[in-house]
Amino acid sequence: MHTHKRIYGIENELAVILQNPNGSWSEVRHGDIHKQYKRDATSVYPYAQPARLWHTNGACSYTDTGDHPEHATPECYLIKDAICYAKAGEVLMTNIFSRPFPDGSRIVLIKNNLGCDENGLVNGHYGCHENYLAHGLNFEREPTRKGFIPFLITRQIMDGAGWWEPNGTFLFSQRSISMETESGRSTTSNRPLISIRDTMNDTGSGRVHLIIGDANILDVACFLKLGTTSLVLSLIESGRAPVIEYRYPVQTMKLIASNPDITIPYSALTLDGKELSVFDVQVIYYEASRQHFFSSTHESEEIRAELYVVLDLWEQTLNALYRRDYQWMLGKLDWATKQYLAERFIKQKKISSLFDIQKLRKTIDILYHNITDRTIQERIYKQWPNCRLVCDQQIEKACYFPPQGTRARMRGLFVASILDIHDRIKTGINWMSCIDADLPVHINVCHMHDPFAQSDNKFFEFLLASLNLPHNTILTPQPIDQC
Repeated sequence: MHTHKRIYGIENELAVILQNPNGSWSEVRHGDIHKQYKRDATSVYPYAQPARLWHTNGACSYTDTGDHPEHATPECYLIKDAICYAKAGEVLMTNIFSRPFPDGSRIVLIKNNLGCDENGLVNGHYGCHENYLAHGLNFEREPTRKGFIPFLITRQIMDGAGWWEPNGTFLFSQRSISMETESGRSTTSNRPLISIRDTMNDTGSGRVHLIIGDANILDVACFLKLGTTSLVLSLIESGRAPVIEYRYPVQTMKLIASNPDITIPYSALTLDGKELSVFDVQVIYYEASRQHFFSSTHESEEIRAELYVVLDLWEQTLNALYRRDYQWMLGKLDWATKQYLAERFIKQKKISSLFDIQKLRKTIDILYHNITDRTIQERIYKQWPNCRLVCDQQIEKACYFPPQGTRARMRGLFVASILDIHDRIKTGINWMSCIDADLPVHINVCHMHDPFAQSDNKFFEFLLASLNLPHNTILTPQPIDQC
């Protein structure tokens, strides 16, 4: 059986805090987000989309519903590339909001899923959206959902970012609190475990859009999230997904989040009448994915090698979780690393007051996800350097150059090519086309429907006409080098 290749993408909505000159924090003032967006050496505002900032690496930054900033990575066909471009997005967004206001205050970006007030109460919801190219799937059909939802509600033990409730309870996942229904079309209200707003196209392929996952800081946690989900999608596409019966998936997901014992069975999760624990469910999906992997062919050896790494890491993670081997988890899983850092600080400072402990935990919760000041990130990777999957040089290059093997390469080249002459041409950019309204109607749009087409004769004809360059001019973006 052949396994289809994929496209991966991540969209991160960011919480914002106003840091005052004296170091205190307050809410961002209305209108401050829009004021801070600025063009730099890697981006343009298209004529037709003044609210969207497109980068030379093929990514997009914008203000989303709720007046908060959001960044979407370019399309990637390797999971590791998606990790690299998500980290590059942190750098790009930090650069966009780097200017202080006249009073000395500045916007600080927090890459998490829940905002909180001084009492630790939730006052905002921020999504981390995953996008996968899938084949022949219709999640409006119950059998398809049955093969996916048990995996989704239990994977939080690997990809969860951790969260302290006001009563001191620690949760695996922040996003679990926000989910409201099994499936649906909205992403801002009545939040679904599976979004069904995207349908398959004429070729049987289409986007799977998930809003269920946490925003990850650590490379390994994000790699596990994308990689294991890709393997499970392959199971569903092949008709080999486990058939686990579930009831009340949203409520069960929230119960799982608050229960540190992953071996306790749930009556809402059963297989042939036997109650399953969170660990049981993940093992079932792992074993099915492993069997499918070794009985399938893949598009390339590069893709096969990466998915083999996912399988191996999935097994290591489940073993560590079962043994409660926190030493293995540190630097790899966000929830375990965050909890460890907070409890170590409490112990070092000999804090005993419950009020002070909870206050410190919430401070750590914010600082852990702070991407404007990466102090905690830098400490983590200094202490656990082998847990990094992408290096600083790769991330820096990914800020400027698009990934290879997808249409992001053409989009990025178009943005890079028009940077210096942006004011004299009318451009439009979106995920599937580039537009130059100054060209004749018959050549002023270049469509990029194939997400794997990184070059196209029609595109280069369009680009050279837009730039008024000779037809034999060679324009080539640089690839992302390996460390």
